[in-house]
Amino acid sequence: MNFRTYIRTYPITCGLIGVILFVFLLMTLAGGSEKTWVLIAFGAKYKPAIQNGEYWRLITCNFLHIGFMHLVLNMVALISLGGLAETLFRKVRYGLLILLSGVGASAASLVFNPDATSAGASGSVFGLVGALMAYAWKDPRFRSSGIVSSLVVLVIINLIFGFTMPYIDNAGHIGGLISGLVIGGVFRLFQRPVS
Repeated sequence: MNFRTYIRTYPITCGLIGVILFVFLLMTLAGGSEKTWVLIAFGAKYKPAIQNGEYWRLITCNFLHIGFMHLVLNMVALISLGGLAETLFRKVRYGLLILLSGVGASAASLVFNPDATSAGASGSVFGLVGALMAYAWKDPRFRSSGIVSSLVVLVIINLIFGFTMPYIDNAGHIGGLISGLVIGGVFRLFQRPVS
């Protein structure tokens, strides 16, 4: 699949990646994506600001990344999983999944890791994984392909890694995963599998 076909086939995934890359460029020009004041200025999850009514940060923090490697890892994950999820759930539901799992991740981070200034699309990525697991669980095509077991292994490895690295917001990852599991289960109830 060439680049143009990919964009036409997966417009939500490509649009999301485009916005994230553009914001990262703006943050870099503003002083650097690893600087706390830049993160806060661009809408990172920051408890004092959220307590003052800036609830939009629960959404905007999902479009920010702290450093180049953080950006690359999440973009690779979105490219790897986004196309499958966008095909299965269709565009509107997929967009809702990204948004709601990101908010779920941010809310979990706010409750269980309140002092961290955090950002990143990884909560939404974990939401994608959770939704794909919930959706694919009862589909024999997915079970026989090994995708469910691969996703479970991916989650376990990432959560273990998150618990051993102090700068990773595992509360956000778990919040995104649980949100995705719930949303994927709901989608499974109301949508026929893609043939």
